[in-house]
Amino acid sequence: MERLLMAQATPTQGPQHPIPPQEQEALADRRRLNDIDWDRPTIGLALSGGGVRSATFCIGLLRALAKNGVLRRFDYLSTVSGGGYAGATFGRLFSDKVKPEQVEHGLADDQSLLLWWLRSNGRYLVPAGARDLLQTWASQLRGFVATQFEVTTHIALLSCLIVLPHLLGYGGGTGSFWWFAALFPAWLAVFMAFAYWWSRDPQDGTVFNDLVTCISSGLIAAYLLWRHFTMPADVRHGRTAMLLIGAILLAVPLARLWLLHRRARPAQDRVRYTVGLSTALKYFTLLLGLGVADLLSWYLADKVGNGSPHGSVLTSAGLAAMLVAVARFTLPMLQSQANKKGIAQLPLALLANLCGLLLIALLALFWLSALQYFVFMARVSASETWMHWLVGWLPGAPPTPASEAWLRWWTVFLPCLAYIVLTGRNLQQINRSSLQAFYRSRIARTYVAVGNSHDHRATHEAVRFPVSPLSDKTPGNSAKVKKLTALLDGDDVGLPAYVPHAHGGPIHLINCCINQTIDDLTDTYNADRKGVYLSISALGLEVGTRPAEPHSETASSIHHTSLAEWIAISGAAAGSGMGSLTRTGTAALFFLSGLRLGYWWANKLGRKSWSWLHLGKTRAALQEMVARFPGLQNPVWYLSDGGHFDNTGVYSLLKRELSLIVLADCGADPSYVFADLENLTRKARIDMDIAIDFIDPASLSASASAALRARFGTPDSITPDPGSQHLLLARIGYPSGASGCLLVVKPRLVCELPLDVAGYADSHRDFPQQSTAEQFFDESQWESYCQLGETLGTPLDAGMLDLLPTLAETGTVARVSVVSDADQKTAQTRRQRIGATIGASLSLGAIATVAVTGWQTWDTHQQEARSEQQGAQTQQSEADAIQTDLEANVAYDTKMHARLYALMQKFEQSGKAGGMPHVMNRLADQLNRSCGLLAADNPLDQRCLLDYAALRAAATEPSDWQRSMLGYANATPPPLLPLGAWFGHLRFRESTQVASSVAAAAPPEAVTPRPVTEAAPPPPEASLPPNATANVGQRGGAASVTGLGVTAA
Repeated sequence: MERLLMAQATPTQGPQHPIPPQEQEALADRRRLNDIDWDRPTIGLALSGGGVRSATFCIGLLRALAKNGVLRRFDYLSTVSGGGYAGATFGRLFSDKVKPEQVEHGLADDQSLLLWWLRSNGRYLVPAGARDLLQTWASQLRGFVATQFEVTTHIALLSCLIVLPHLLGYGGGTGSFWWFAALFPAWLAVFMAFAYWWSRDPQDGTVFNDLVTCISSGLIAAYLLWRHFTMPADVRHGRTAMLLIGAILLAVPLARLWLLHRRARPAQDRVRYTVGLSTALKYFTLLLGLGVADLLSWYLADKVGNGSPHGSVLTSAGLAAMLVAVARFTLPMLQSQANKKGIAQLPLALLANLCGLLLIALLALFWLSALQYFVFMARVSASETWMHWLVGWLPGAPPTPASEAWLRWWTVFLPCLAYIVLTGRNLQQINRSSLQAFYRSRIARTYVAVGNSHDHRATHEAVRFPVSPLSDKTPGNSAKVKKLTALLDGDDVGLPAYVPHAHGGPIHLINCCINQTIDDLTDTYNADRKGVYLSISALGLEVGTRPAEPHSETASSIHHTSLAEWIAISGAAAGSGMGSLTRTGTAALFFLSGLRLGYWWANKLGRKSWSWLHLGKTRAALQEMVARFPGLQNPVWYLSDGGHFDNTGVYSLLKRELSLIVLADCGADPSYVFADLENLTRKARIDMDIAIDFIDPASLSASASAALRARFGTPDSITPDPGSQHLLLARIGYPSGASGCLLVVKPRLVCELPLDVAGYADSHRDFPQQSTAEQFFDESQWESYCQLGETLGTPLDAGMLDLLPTLAETGTVARVSVVSDADQKTAQTRRQRIGATIGASLSLGAIATVAVTGWQTWDTHQQEARSEQQGAQTQQSEADAIQTDLEANVAYDTKMHARLYALMQKFEQSGKAGGMPHVMNRLADQLNRSCGLLAADNPLDQRCLLDYAALRAAATEPSDWQRSMLGYANATPPPLLPLGAWFGHLRFRESTQVASSVAAAAPPEAVTPRPVTEAAPPPPEASLPPNATANVGQRGGAASVTGLGVTAA
């Protein structure tokens, strides 16, 4: 034992003790139970990720090793994702009642109950067919609704804060309060820019030049600011220009004075002020965006409030629903598309990212518009809301519009705030709203449950396997096994109790990825990887390149976790965080659609944080939606598939400097570009200074038989075409000076295959590299992968394992050629094979429902647009007819008045689209001339002038946006605070200016013998058309005379 440990801990530049002490003791115990000589090298088996495809192939490989009698020789078992299914199954077979040789014999048995169970449950996600599929949909729907409620609550609270300044008394033609607030970071950005230029070396300037510059710029700034405050208020643009230029020039002397009070460090100061400039610009952009959202949401709410035909499309959840439908359809398409044409060539990851960003913006805009409408426009009294009790407590409070608006605002703000505060500590709610719990349950009942037998539990306890799963399968035995759909205690086991090494099995290392997109100023952060390696077992936890630490020393919280939970985390391929593949938009799509498997885990190694302790759920939801994942020092980690860092599982074994590592490389690789091995080689060199060099099969010594040498290949020689080469041998050079070897078993079609496997391969041309999204294996598919793993693992006997170190040591390193351009276009990338591990659990019914809803909304919008266009064409035809009659000197009479009245009514109802304002202006000019031809004593003279005024006012009415902004200015309640009073003064002055400017926009083209200089008196009621009344209504700050079609600002 001492010689073994010393050989593993040869001190040079590598770590002093590659194998942690707690693992050294476990290795000694397992070797004693297996009667393995301590002088034998430490070896490990790595089962890579790849979903159920990898799990099934690895089960076949384990059976081949068991048949060769070498499975017990492996000291370590390192698994990732789908390889963890098989690894957990293997590890759960060990107990104090079962000897290691019994486990090996049971795995090798072709008629075992275990093999029957695994083969029968290849459809482990939906073993009961439609009933399980309905349960899957129900789980997804429940998580989707919970996620939407969580997001809606947070957006509603944020919306309340956005509209609060408007409610306090600010609203004017100059824009939102947030634009006013953006002036401060804008000026600060100018200040930082001048501070940067003032941070000069001593030889770059003189005191006299600096003094002259500061005094002159200061005097000019003072003059411009003085002129701004003394100029008449009607000179609007000149005053604004003087204010801006004066504020910019004022930053010049202030920046110089600031530097005089600081110790001069020009180089460091320039970097500091550059960072300050970027920060100021960031907050300026943020406040500017809040202002845009404030005004745009008001406009959309105003369109709904006024019954705009397009309002339902612009502010409903139709666009968001369509994007969610697109997300649910396209996310699984991120899997392998290498051999397909057309849509496969689209940058699906980029499109998904853009759709996600747009979806966040649409959701925020939708709820902000809804809040604007509810607070400022809805005719809902506070007594009709849940706050009616507050109205009853304040009987003296007058029911003014201001008080009603405030009460409606509190109606939204208080429940949202209370919900967030009261449920903020429930971090697990975010995990339970995902598919992780469903995924974990299926893994537990299918793979981990093989340990739920009397080999592990007392005879009086209910178990899934009344007889050992290692026994032969007979009709009587199989009938006693509980179905997969049954819920039983004992299927899962706590991770601390999962100790196969204590009973002669290997030390099982479960590999995951800690997602990190926020730089925590530690050596683990990498902006390209966006993830940190995590390996966990019953003996300890290790992160990155740091050595493993016992759980007793790390105070880890694994005591409350289970084996199936960690296997599910290790296989969480689809989620908001996916290592280097993490994008903000994609994260939003995964989070909002509920199709996520990532897991938030409380890390007791991190620093204490009040916000994470009391508002952990809130922070987790918001940060996951925008892919802002904290680092190792944070008290909470976001964990996902270990393949997001290393999909092979070899990384953790390299840290221990093992002498021999056997890898089942089962990641989706239809083009055989060996992307996972490429990633492993790069990270091993960068992180641990470990060299991995592949050996040329032609250089293998004669000690290997010709048949064995024919099985070896290189990354260049192993191609998608069938062939005998399916093994790769690599030499490992450790930084301590020790050496090791890596044997890679690559799933590939070989010449010697059983008839059924060859037949399946003929009918499924993508075998054995079918998509990872295929998680429902039927009997033929499961058997084909299992038999392929067993066939390719058959050469791995005791003699070969003993020979491999010599072959790797004496072999010549193979030269790997560069992939051609044609091959690169068809080669699969990691981005293309992140298909969801539970892709088949997608709810097709939900997709269809959302898609139909989105299509109906868009179709309604299209119909309304066509109807509006047809109405505009009809109006133009009628206006052209009237114009022709007037140009032909047809006299103005009651029939002409009726035609004009009908035209103006249609013009108002149509929203004035299709270029009609220009047509109405021309018609008004011609009518003005016709009115001038009437005699002064003609009783129709006044009516003609009124029709002319109505035409002119309607044609020159402010646009929808101007009308809405006038409503924004005028809808502000009376200020309740001094700040609101000051803003209210600004609002009154600015809104008056806007109204004046809009009213002055009417073109002065009154060409008539008697120009209309003042408004004509209204005609008597009897002379008006039927149902025409002179009602003056308030709509968005504009007055309209209904019945005459007069609309004036």
